[in-house]
Amino acid sequence: MCKNGYFDEEPIVVAPVKMPKGFDWDRDVDVVAKDISRLSEKGEIEFTAVEGNRRVATIKLLQDSKLRERVGVMDSYPALSDKQAAKDLNKIPCIVYRTREDVSPYLGVRHMIGNLKWESFARSYYTADVIDVDRVEDAGEASDIGRAKHDWRPL
Repeated sequence: MCKNGYFDEEPIVVAPVKMPKGFDWDRDVDVVAKDISRLSEKGEIEFTAVEGNRRVATIKLLQDSKLRERVGVMDSYPALSDKQAAKDLNKIPCIVYRTREDVSPYLGVRHMIGNLKWESFARSYYTADVIDVDRVEDAGEASDIGRAKHDWRPL
């Protein structure tokens, strides 16, 4: 990231922590994206990184010397010296889900059949957790992990 900036092919997956009351998700996705961007710039909306939190932490550490000092990595963390890379890290791509829980199907697909596949035990553990969290009565519904059970809108 110090030399190349951020690879847009790996968006961060976020969910809002605080949304303005009455925010209407059920509109054209481009309109929703513009509204979210505007609210974010005004500080009226906050997000948590559900997938990509280590990349977000890296970006924060690269951009903030006081933060590096506070966490004790001032001497061992690289400095962000490339101006284009620094500019590139100011805005990173993300996919916005309505709630953190809505991200679950995406995470299941990403980690079970993605680039770094989980072993059988990890897949089973995750599936059991999804069933417990969603309070699915029929264990056969666990096959829905690859399909969104919730309404989500990637932006």
